[in-house]
Order: sequence, then C-alpha cells, then structure tokens
Amino acid sequence: MAHQSNRHKDFQNIPQIVGAMAKEFARGNISRKHSHLRGQLLYAVKGLFEVKAASSLYLIPPQHAIWIPPGTEHEVRFRMASSVRTLYIRPDALTPDVPIIPRVVHVSHLLRELILRLTSLPNNYGEDSHAFRLATVALAEISWDADHHLHLPLPKDKRLCHIHDALMKNPGDNRTLTIWAKSAGASTRTLARLFHDEYGTSFVSWRQQLRIIAALPKLAAGEQVINVALDLGYETPGAFTAMFRRITGILPSQYFSAS
Repeated sequence: MAHQSNRHKDFQNIPQIVGAMAKEFARGNISRKHSHLRGQLLYAVKGLFEVKAASSLYLIPPQHAIWIPPGTEHEVRFRMASSVRTLYIRPDALTPDVPIIPRVVHVSHLLRELILRLTSLPNNYGEDSHAFRLATVALAEISWDADHHLHLPLPKDKRLCHIHDALMKNPGDNRTLTIWAKSAGASTRTLARLFHDEYGTSFVSWRQQLRIIAALPKLAAGEQVINVALDLGYETPGAFTAMFRRITGILPSQYFSAS
C-alpha cells in the first residue's frame, strides 16, 4: 500500500509494525464512534481536536497525541481545522508498559520528526529497510507519562451528569456545590461523596479541570486571556492565570506558542 492512503481501514491488516497516515480535517468534522484492530497514536501537528473514549473526554492540542488501544471505541471531533498524523501500531509490537486505556501524551521533538518522516514514506517497507528502523525508534521514543490536564472523566451518576452538562454549556457558572445540590436532587454531602467516588477529587478541583478543557479552544483561537478568564467565571485574569499555571505548568498566554 502506498503512503498516500488516508483511509484508516487500509492500515489495519498490513504486515508492517507501524503504518503511518497523514490527514487533514476541517473544523467541525466528526468521526463517529468506531474502533481499530491496531493501536492508534493520534497526533496533532496543528489544530485542536477532542476524543471521547472509555467514559472520558480528551483534548488534544499541538505537540500532544492520544494513545487509543486496539479495539477501543472512540469518537473524534475537530474543534479547529487540524493537521493530523497517525501511527497505527501492530498489537504484537506493543510492550507491557503500554497503557490499556486511552491516554494523552506529550510528543517530543524527536518523536515529532519521526512521525512526520514515517508519513512521508511508503508503508510497504521490509524489516531490513530504513523505514523499519525509523518505526522501531519511534515506538521506543513514545513516553507514556500522561498529561492529566487534558483528560476529563465523564460522569456516570445522573446527578453528576446534570452538573457536568450544565457546566460544559456554561463553564463560567460559579454556583457552589450547595446550590447545585438543590437542582440535582441530592444533598451537598451526597454530591461531595459522588465527586470523590467518581473522580477522586473535590467538586472545585473537578470544575477547574473542566475549565482548563474549556479554555484551550478559546486560547487556540487567539482570544485574549482577560476575556477567557471572564468567560470562565474568574473575577480577574490573575486568578485564572494562577489556576492555569498550577495545573498545566505554563502561563495561558504561552501555552500555544510553546506548542
């Protein structure tokens, strides 16, 4: 198979350990729920997309990739026009340390160049070829350390679903958990326990994570930090910046320029 193919079905049964595909997606494009025989490392060269898989929402900005294990159902939505490069990895080429659930990972400069190079080469390479050696190095270069700020677990309990859906529509909503309890049909104590049981964290920490997810498309679109902060319910840009830096390790104004 020539490297020009941009159909994921063409990569599932090839004998090579890695098949590399390049594809462009328009803003708003949605890839409905599906799965692959191979593991998939989905990398954003530019743009921004989100993935729903394994009861979680993942946001993928530039210089990041999402690992989707073989057979995992997922849906992809492109929040911006995106240039995507994908490595389809043969299951028996995966080492024991590879995660069995989806994970957002950082893409090093070396891994980026390896991915770009592999997508420029034919996928019908042999094991004595330069492409095979590049594929082997690319697999070894993947760091499986998770970027947790780009991952938001989706709720199971219907009372948490009520809060989640409302805050996804309006992440600047500053209602306290006590006020949410009245509309969710549960006590404050019950909601606090549910947040701990499902997310392992408090309502306030979970909402901060949701706001990071909501902030990134705005920042990627070039919105001013002060406007993003106000939209997300912060009284000052300083308060938003402090939260953003504490969670991501970088200032919001620098996030995409660093990428």
